[in-house]
Amino acid sequence: MKKIKSLFFTIYLVFSIFHLHAKEDNNMNILQNKPVFELKIAGLGAMYFIELNGVRVFKQYSSEGKVQARLPINHYMKSGENTIKILSWSGDKSPINPHAYVNVELIVSDNNHPENEFTVTALRFDNTGPVENKTVTSSLAGKYNSLQGFIAEDVGDVTIGEVVSDQVKNVFTYTRNVTIPSSLPLWAFFTSDEFPHYASMGDDEYYQNVDNLLTEYLKVQNAIENKDISSILPMFEERNKELDAAFYYAPGTHAKKIGIALNDAANDETATLVGLKSKSVVFDTSKNNKLNRLARKRKNSAIVLNYNEIEGSYRFDMIFRLKDGKWILTR
Repeated sequence: MKKIKSLFFTIYLVFSIFHLHAKEDNNMNILQNKPVFELKIAGLGAMYFIELNGVRVFKQYSSEGKVQARLPINHYMKSGENTIKILSWSGDKSPINPHAYVNVELIVSDNNHPENEFTVTALRFDNTGPVENKTVTSSLAGKYNSLQGFIAEDVGDVTIGEVVSDQVKNVFTYTRNVTIPSSLPLWAFFTSDEFPHYASMGDDEYYQNVDNLLTEYLKVQNAIENKDISSILPMFEERNKELDAAFYYAPGTHAKKIGIALNDAANDETATLVGLKSKSVVFDTSKNNKLNRLARKRKNSAIVLNYNEIEGSYRFDMIFRLKDGKWILTR
């Protein structure tokens, strides 16, 4: 009996050691396995935008509402240097509420073990702080070791830059660079062509460029109207492929989802497709000048269906990049 108990104890001990090593290895390789990056956002008392790599991933137009949100951002992250930015203002010419705050944390977890979660860095605007430094509660700049739970260490593989503050009129901007290696592929839009300076164009030239992109939108608009969704599905190939890769879905997952959504819209008798013309839309270009979309009033998506019997609508948002003069649907 003693031998049997000893054997069971030995097996248990070996299993426990193996399990411990497996868990440690998973923690140590979090950036090179299947990292899931998120922005954890909390804010109150101000209007603000959150930008990641020049893409506005979050917009808060109310200074009264309290926000607590988490955004998945793998599809806008890259291995290497990334830039996080807070832009904040009061909504008019008056000062920002003295109790206002905007907190942004970059979180990473393992797709297969979501319980393994770490805060990489925090960018915090606190209007109760000293006048000369409203970001004093942000995490410290320096090097951090992802192999040791993101502790501060001179040999760390993650570099957190200092917070850079700026003010243009009544808009306050706080920027932080984060250099973080990961297994994420480089998304196509990062190497796309930059757009011309639309703001300097005259009306005729501007709307000629709008019409250029509108042609792509009308392909989707007409396909919904004519119930011919199969003809436009190839347009979504890059978008679907990159989103599947970004969030570790099986290939074809997003292709199936968008196909179902578009077919549902084409056969929806409870809603009516709103007409789409160049004069009803404008460019909404990302700050990195790599992504562009057409938007209606208040930056709403260009393709919209209004419900017939009740108040409300639903939309299809499409974001394009430009490569060698060709518009490519990428998000």
